Amino acid sequence: MEQLLPAERELVESADPETDEWPVILTSPLELTLDEAKARAVRAVDRMAETTRASVASSYPGKIGTYTLKREAALAAAGGDAEAEALFAAEAAARGTTAADLAALVEVKASAWQSAAFAIDTASIVAKNAIEAAEDTDRVSAAVYELSIALAAAVAETK
Repeated sequence: MEQLLPAERELVESADPETDEWPVILTSPLELTLDEAKARAVRAVDRMAETTRASVASSYPGKIGTYTLKREAALAAAGGDAEAEALFAAEAAARGTTAADLAALVEVKASAWQSAAFAIDTASIVAKNAIEAAEDTDRVSAAVYELSIALAAAVAETK
């Protein structure tokens, strides 16, 4: 692993997705050229996105898989699959609801996980594009700051 500057190490180590708080300052004791700042910011973007993905996946791994499977079962049940219909009917009865209402709930939950995954990747791409277009280091830092906001919003969708 490459040697990180103190500010970069702080950025990676102090990321706390559970509280949706990210450090937002990309400063270092060294003066960086615009190209150096851009390169470091792109690496920070990759680390922040991966940390967010890992946080969501490790916090709710069972739920992500469960709602993905239940979404597939809901589609199968809607298509007349007797086994899937029986599974939905049993869970719906246990919850005191209908199979249709359960299928709607599953769709909402599965869509939230899917939306979060796309939001993380989209935010990362937008940040990298902004970094590439930045004409000064303040705009590079602003792109990373905007990413931190977008990642927090993506995590919030899953709660």
